[in-house]
Amino acid sequence: MEANEILKRVTGLLEAQFPVLKSLPLDPHTVLVSSGYLDSFAIVTLVSELEGSFHFDINVDALEVSSFETPAAIASLCEATLRAR
Repeated sequence: MEANEILKRVTGLLEAQFPVLKSLPLDPHTVLVSSGYLDSFAIVTLVSELEGSFHFDINVDALEVSSFETPAAIASLCEATLRAR
């Protein structure tokens, strides 16, 4: 799967799960965690959605909050997880 396809899917999942993000100019570098749009509960929800959408398992023991700071960071996490399987 191409990087731009992954980013589009991540952006779509974010907008579907967190409707408040639809009102933002959501781009690859939109700050999500530090700005308060995603908290720890939202990250848990997002991990579940990513696993279902991409059909992979994310090693939650190795996760860092910084992996969810921007849509680009989330897409990078997905790319790395896809490559590792």
